[in-house]
Amino acid sequence: MSALTVAVASVEAEYAYRGLRAIRPRVDPYAWAMSRGTLQTAEGVRHRYADVARDYQDRLLQDPARRIIVAKSRQIGISQTVAFIVAAEMLSGGTALVVSRDQGAAGEFLAYVRTALVGDPATPDLTTDNSYELTLPNGGRAIAQPATRKAGRSIAATLVVLDEQAWQEYAALIWTAILPTLATTNGRLIVLSTPNGYGNLFHQLWEGAKHGESEWSAHFLPWMVHPDWRALPDWAARKKAEDRLTDEQFAQEYAVDFARSGAAVFDPEEVAALWRMPALLPPERGHRYVTAWDIARKQDATVGFTFDVSTSPFRVVAYERHQRMSYPDQAAIIEARHRAYPGETWVESNGVGDPLIGFLSVNVKPFTTTALTKRNAIDALKLLLQRRELVAPHLPEWERELLTYSRDDQALQQDTVMASAIAASAAGRPVRFVPPPPPAVAVRRV
Repeated sequence: MSALTVAVASVEAEYAYRGLRAIRPRVDPYAWAMSRGTLQTAEGVRHRYADVARDYQDRLLQDPARRIIVAKSRQIGISQTVAFIVAAEMLSGGTALVVSRDQGAAGEFLAYVRTALVGDPATPDLTTDNSYELTLPNGGRAIAQPATRKAGRSIAATLVVLDEQAWQEYAALIWTAILPTLATTNGRLIVLSTPNGYGNLFHQLWEGAKHGESEWSAHFLPWMVHPDWRALPDWAARKKAEDRLTDEQFAQEYAVDFARSGAAVFDPEEVAALWRMPALLPPERGHRYVTAWDIARKQDATVGFTFDVSTSPFRVVAYERHQRMSYPDQAAIIEARHRAYPGETWVESNGVGDPLIGFLSVNVKPFTTTALTKRNAIDALKLLLQRRELVAPHLPEWERELLTYSRDDQALQQDTVMASAIAASAAGRPVRFVPPPPPAVAVRRV
């Protein structure tokens, strides 16, 4: 055994005795990524980082700051870039904690780290390799967790990555949990996210970093930083059309627009364009309808909308709103509407809706409201309004709720918005009417 080996072993033993981590050579994330890093595209194609690196990714890898915040567009490779920083931390013998929005996102982030490591032939085999933890023989670890109440506790991390922090339900609790740990380990912290309006923790951190009021190093990365996208003058319009994105969604997902990502959801001009019918309409033979009901809770109202989905644009042909109505009476109006307007009937099933559905004598479809299904339904309604694909007679209560509705709707009256959103989600998009070509005219030869 060489003298150097004995010396290193003695130092590590001394640190272990004192409960400390032995000092190891640091691996530089940028140098390692350029020489050995690999990444995998959404199509499953692997590339050497050096062959596909972009300037904004290089700047992030070379940033030495202890606190980094990234306001970013989707699909520009930032998670994969930060995965190289996590891999370098592991190769340096450190412990990296990644807290993502949910369990699926946590596993996906760790997959980026795994790809980065296994693409380097000099990296030893992982001693732990599962969906939520990777470990190297030198003790370097990467742990991925969903953003629950308990995330970030009891882990002596030397690097913490808060992924999509603006969308983490327990962001403040997680923040409180990780700060003491980072103070103990003198660890680095990287926060990255698309925006989610004003007032949340991510926005507060970003504002402080942007105005130089904190120690944070800020990286602002909207879609225009991607050279291929920037080269196409109509890229934004094409992206919105291809992915069926509302202006709000594009502002949030790609433009890194804090104001539009969290503003009132429905534009006043779009709402005003709704009122293009003189009155509600009776059912018509041969037409297909979609009906949706939001069921009353406490002081809310029971609201039902019916869309005629045989027309383009769709038409709101039936609407009613009732407060303090008994289960038998609610069941009666739902059954009557279902029989009058043939087609699908959807009833919100959460809580009070479940026993009501069981009380009905007609077949309806339950709409289970979660954060995701609610957002998708609201987006479906917004898209119809944005593209002028829905018309209605003037309904004052609906107008009032549409104009005041925001994503943070806990304190808002929202039953009319939700009933119409469930109908929009079930209805889809109108089929554009294309007139058939004129019949061919036979030419008689003389």
